[in-house]
Amino acid sequence: RRYLAARPHSGERERRAIFLLTAALYLALVESFWPLITAQDFLPSTPMLVLLVVATINRVLARLERSQGRRVSPGWGTAIAGTAVVIGLGLVNLAEASWRDANQEETGLLAAVLRFTRPGEPIMDLKGETVFRVRPSYLVLEGVTRARLAMGLLPDCLARDVARTRTHFAIPDDREFPPAVRRFLNDHFVQIGALRVLGADLSRRPPGGPDTRAFDVIYPERFSVIADGEPAHGTLDGARCRGPRWLRQGLHHYRPGPGERRVEVIWEGALARGLVPARPGMAAAAQAFDGSERAWCVHPTDHRTEGPPAPRRDGRLHG
Repeated sequence: RRYLAARPHSGERERRAIFLLTAALYLALVESFWPLITAQDFLPSTPMLVLLVVATINRVLARLERSQGRRVSPGWGTAIAGTAVVIGLGLVNLAEASWRDANQEETGLLAAVLRFTRPGEPIMDLKGETVFRVRPSYLVLEGVTRARLAMGLLPDCLARDVARTRTHFAIPDDREFPPAVRRFLNDHFVQIGALRVLGADLSRRPPGGPDTRAFDVIYPERFSVIADGEPAHGTLDGARCRGPRWLRQGLHHYRPGPGERRVEVIWEGALARGLVPARPGMAAAAQAFDGSERAWCVHPTDHRTEGPPAPRRDGRLHG
């Protein structure tokens, strides 16, 4: 009020006061009431703060001129402006270096999505960053959603949604996933390039018996077993592996063959599309599995070739 009363008939001070109060009120409201603060939230206030800083510098220079009784050298203004530019560029590059492409990971992810997935196929991501594909769950995994899931205010149906929508793909492991769904994805998806594919990494699993590895299938699908970059030759549920196999929902057991160390169970559709791990021999494995409609595991007791369940009239699969 003292500031406005100094020149009661001038509108300049009123405009300055309104400008200052607008910036201060906006920042106070954001910091006090907005539940999810991001850098973008300060975009409305940043230009106002810059103008206030410039006006403050001009006022300081004007006071110096009056106190010294002479005009301040123009070099001071140039030095201050140059310093501000240098500080601004430094802060920008500290947040994200201009000489480094920070979007390579996102670019690689989108390229893999467009190349290896098809329109309409769901991909499990955090909040729609795969852009071109649908998500299996309605929940957007940002700060508020994660907090409500942790507090039990939202039902955690993410794993169930992945199985219900028969999701074959997910983004790489991210600590932003809630702990439960993160464990679920790590147990049921395998990292291949920029995407994760339905499957299981049996190399990091403890034995489920004499040299066996147990893994869970969340919905019926056709899988290939890969050992050290080659088609596996162990036994899957008691049947010798000779190619892709249709696995029903539930627990399955694989016993590695002689010399097999790194074993992975991978959705056969990924191999057929050329999405293979970057390890020696995987290209040959993909070629061996691609289109092998009759390459099933033969069970030793009944000598029948096991394939996918017969389709119903409505096009869906039994089981």
